[in-house]
Amino acid sequence: MARKEAGRPPDGTGAGPTQTRELPRTRDGRLHDTPETALIRAQRTKLAVSHPAATREIPLTKGLVAIVDEADYDFLSQFKWFALQTAKHAYAVCTTVIFVEGEPYAQMHRAIVRPRQDQVVHHINRDTLDNRRANLVALTPHEHLTLHAQLEAQS
Repeated sequence: MARKEAGRPPDGTGAGPTQTRELPRTRDGRLHDTPETALIRAQRTKLAVSHPAATREIPLTKGLVAIVDEADYDFLSQFKWFALQTAKHAYAVCTTVIFVEGEPYAQMHRAIVRPRQDQVVHHINRDTLDNRRANLVALTPHEHLTLHAQLEAQS
């Protein structure tokens, strides 16, 4: 993969620091596994789906598109994106490694959220091509596995 240095986008483009979504946590920072937490997640999912902000589509390969917030579009559309198909999902991946403030990113959802190296990005509505900020949250791998176990148990 080639490397490409991305300049810091001007304020208001949406590619800057993300808003933190705080879930109830224990003193050591782990996510509480409670019915209330599940309710919060369900409400977030409804909020993300029922109150769409201005969005744009970024074309991918295989006839797919990624949905992004209008504020992130100008920054993301500078790059060529393709659809990476896994067994269960398709992800928007860049043909080059994007450097934002010195950090490398290849997956669109990670370039938007810019999580710590030890975090994963969860798509709240489970649509991995819906990369609107309201649909993305950074979690630890343990939180992510716990969340998916709870979601599987509900379905």
